[in-house]
Amino acid sequence: MGSDLFIIVAIGALIGLILFLFGKYVEMAKDYYKGKNQKPKEAASEQKKNAAPAKTYCPLCDSALTPGINLYSKIYRPLSSQLDDDQHCTIQGCPYCYSKDGEKKKRRSCPVCGRPVPMTGSLVARMTMQKSGRRHVHIIGCTECHKKM
Repeated sequence: MGSDLFIIVAIGALIGLILFLFGKYVEMAKDYYKGKNQKPKEAASEQKKNAAPAKTYCPLCDSALTPGINLYSKIYRPLSSQLDDDQHCTIQGCPYCYSKDGEKKKRRSCPVCGRPVPMTGSLVARMTMQKSGRRHVHIIGCTECHKKM
């Protein structure tokens, strides 16, 4: 009789231990899927500040433009504060593919038609202002494929 009681208590303790460990496992799984194991928001914002800025590419020669290197472009109407207005603009190129003295640099091609764009040519585009305050440029074509009729 004494050994039967010991076996019953041992089995009960084992079942209790298994239920306790299963509960801890479920709790850890819930925490993981809720995102509690992720880094704090302050650390994430610090990483965003220290992260490398997004690269911009020249639409004519596809060269990566680092911060401080700008495209040569002309905007034909002043940028208004209204979001619906779009502006006509031309893009001559970047310092890697365009020079004002006509010096041959990198190959320039139109992203719309794929033909080479001469040094005297440019891309025809429309620029709009986004709600976030950033400028968005939509390239329509080059001076070769988008000639005025």
